[in-house]
Amino acid sequence: MTTMTSTIAAPGRPASCPTAPNGALRERARRERHGPARLVRLAPRARARWARTVVRGRDAGLATAEYAVVLIAAVGFAGLLLVILTSSEVRGLLLGLVQKALAVG
Repeated sequence: MTTMTSTIAAPGRPASCPTAPNGALRERARRERHGPARLVRLAPRARARWARTVVRGRDAGLATAEYAVVLIAAVGFAGLLLVILTSSEVRGLLLGLVQKALAVG
C-alpha cells in the first residue's frame, strides 16, 4: 500500500493528514469506529452510566410528579382564597381594617 501526504486540506482534516489510494484509510477508520475496539472503549462509560442510575435509584423521576401535586394543591388553595376574600363579610372586615389604619394620625 502506498501512502501519500496531501498538500490540500480536506474539510475536517489537516493538510498533513496521510491519505491512501482506493479509500484504504477510510476503510480502516470505519473498522475502528464499528469494530470490537469501539465496544471495549464504550464498556467503561456504559458501566459508569449504569452505576449512576443505580445510585440515583428508581425514584429519580418522582420530582416531576411531586411538582404536579404541589401545583394542583396551590391552584386549589388560590381558588379557596378567592372565594373567601370575595365574600361580603371578609370584604367588610378588610375595608374596616384599612380605614382604621388610615384614620390613625
